[in-house]
Amino acid sequence: DAILVLSHMDCDNYLIKHILEGIRAILPDVPVQFIAGHSHERKQLILEGRAAAFEPGNYFNTLGYSSFDLSSSDAAPTDNVTFYFTDIDTAVDSMVAALGSAAPEGNLTTPDGEKVGEAIAAERQALGLTDVLGCAKQDYLEGPDLFNLYVDEIVPSGLFTPPTNSSQWFTQSSGSLRYDIYKGNVTTDDIYKVLPFKDKLYVVRNLLGEELVNLLALLNHDEEFSTLNQWNMHRARGGALYGWEAVDADPTLWRVQGGEFLATNYTPAPKQLYDAFIVQFDVPLVQAALANVTNTSVRVEPVTTGPATDTDMMLHWANTTLPKTCTK
Repeated sequence: DAILVLSHMDCDNYLIKHILEGIRAILPDVPVQFIAGHSHERKQLILEGRAAAFEPGNYFNTLGYSSFDLSSSDAAPTDNVTFYFTDIDTAVDSMVAALGSAAPEGNLTTPDGEKVGEAIAAERQALGLTDVLGCAKQDYLEGPDLFNLYVDEIVPSGLFTPPTNSSQWFTQSSGSLRYDIYKGNVTTDDIYKVLPFKDKLYVVRNLLGEELVNLLALLNHDEEFSTLNQWNMHRARGGALYGWEAVDADPTLWRVQGGEFLATNYTPAPKQLYDAFIVQFDVPLVQAALANVTNTSVRVEPVTTGPATDTDMMLHWANTTLPKTCTK
């Protein structure tokens, strides 16, 4: 016998070990295989001699295969088990190579599959997802490149009134940005891949710059606060939960070091008043953090002018800022 646990949490999340401890309290020797998720990375972790966790990528970019050796009799049920993990790119060539001689003449296409593909293509076109909005001059990969583009260019030009208004400020959990922008034509579909949730925009008015600095410190540095306020389970609960070190000497490095909450200005003037914009998904956590920072309940208002959601904001940027055609 063995136990398979499907868990939408990081391969190395402490909760995996808590679950294993609970299993071991009842079944001390049975092999346990965790199939993990959440971090969107390819990870493997041997938890102990007879338990392992496997996280095979994200967004179906990976076909993960895991197995372990266990004799039919398992005569020595306390011996270590050998676990095997394989990550296969979900590209036709990679899957054909993995199948080897079992692949049907190097072609995985089936009549039913072709019909499904044609139906998907037709629906994408009908929804306008294939419309070209402009041309990206470079790749903006999920991480520093995309984060910097978002808070330095997209938000100030697409949300602030007037554009780049220095008295307006924005923060959002970096996990909201889900995919890369690649060099070349950028379509409506590409924007939805990056910001698929259409999070509505909200604003908290007249916050001091020093309060915003303390807000980011609480969200990205304070593990106790982030643990107690776990609304944002799938995107960001605060950088501290993931073990990032504070970069106090240069707060702008948060976007490089991986602070979960990004901002358009990491060093706002302490005594200047700002209107702080946030997205709907982040409202509970940010509102709780602001109450902690300001020692008062803050009023969160829906944004009534300009783009209604973060996705609309990025679509506006692509439509108005990117060159319309790609030139060699």
